[in-house]
Amino acid sequence: VEYGITRDLVGQAITWLLHDVKDNFRLATGCVGRHRFQAVVNAVLKKNFTEKVPQLGTAMAFDALIVSSLPYDDEATAAAGILVSKVQAQVMQNVSAGIYMLADFGEV
Repeated sequence: VEYGITRDLVGQAITWLLHDVKDNFRLATGCVGRHRFQAVVNAVLKKNFTEKVPQLGTAMAFDALIVSSLPYDDEATAAAGILVSKVQAQVMQNVSAGIYMLADFGEV
C-alpha cells in the first residue's frame, strides 16, 4: 500500500467528512479570482470580508506583470496565485506597477 493509504482509511475519511465535520465552507459565488479563496479564509477565521474586486480599466499600468488564468477555474486560479506569491519578491524588483492576475478582475 503506497503511502500507507488503505481503502479502510479512505472509507473512514469519507465517513468523517460526511458525518462528523461540523462546519462547511464553500467558495463565494459573488466574487472571482483569489477573492473567492480569501472569502473562505475569512469565514474560517470569522473575519468580515469586505475586499472589493479591482476595476480593470483603472488598475492596469504599462510596467506590470500580468498573470492570466480563467476567472472561474478555481484550480487554475489557485495555481496562478501560488506562482504569484512565489515570484513576487523577484518580479517587483523589475516591475514598478505590480503584478495583476486577470482572474481577479472577472470577465475581461
